[in-house]
Amino acid sequence: MKPFPIIFAIIVATACGIWYYGIHVPAQNEVQLIQKQIAEEQTSQGTTMDVAALLAQIERYRARLPEEADPSWLSQQLVTLAQRSGVQVASITQEAPQQSDRFTRLAVNLQLTASYHQLGAFLDAVERSPHLIRVERLTVDRTEGEERGRAQVTFSTIVLPSLVPDART
Repeated sequence: MKPFPIIFAIIVATACGIWYYGIHVPAQNEVQLIQKQIAEEQTSQGTTMDVAALLAQIERYRARLPEEADPSWLSQQLVTLAQRSGVQVASITQEAPQQSDRFTRLAVNLQLTASYHQLGAFLDAVERSPHLIRVERLTVDRTEGEERGRAQVTFSTIVLPSLVPDART
């Protein structure tokens, strides 16, 4: 028997072993590491996009709120909507801003004179306003035989502090 085929088989087996354990296994480990990094980056980018979408939504909601805790802002908004609806504002009473840990509440009491349809149009205009204004209380008094009645309505909104501290201060 010739020793050449046995030596050749040993050399081929050794070369295959070196290739498998020296090149193939490390390359497979590298591929798995890269796939893991890609998955982590995709998750990170997905999270970043989710956060960006949520921040955009927060900004859309924030745009519906007043920038400062000034009750006259709320009064001006309501008087403008009342005039457009044909409602007469008899009196305006601004409540003092109520501060809490997370927001400031602004409230205004209005005494109105309006017909049923004008009052409905006014309340609809408040609901459709680009600003977030809440009707807290509504009482309506109507004298028999009169077309217009009196209503007392309490409206409120909130002012949120900035989520990000102002870099200029």
